[in-house]
Amino acid sequence: MKESGGFGTGTEAYLNKSGSLSDPGSGEADKQKEAMRKAEEARQRKLEEKKAERKGLEEETKRRALEKKAENERRMKGIF
Repeated sequence: MKESGGFGTGTEAYLNKSGSLSDPGSGEADKQKEAMRKAEEARQRKLEEKKAERKGLEEETKRRALEKKAENERRMKGIF
């Protein structure tokens, strides 16, 4: 058998956090689920922020419309 240099034989042991031997890819599903959960939470937060911003803009638009209406009524009283 030919010796390959530097990369091992592919039978090296991987240790998980507890120090026991484990498959290096065994936690991938959990990591992927966690990443998806975090992404969903971030998407929900962003959606809530957008809704709050839109609500604030709508309130500002209503306030301006009322001010404009009051100004127009004041001007009309001044004309007649």
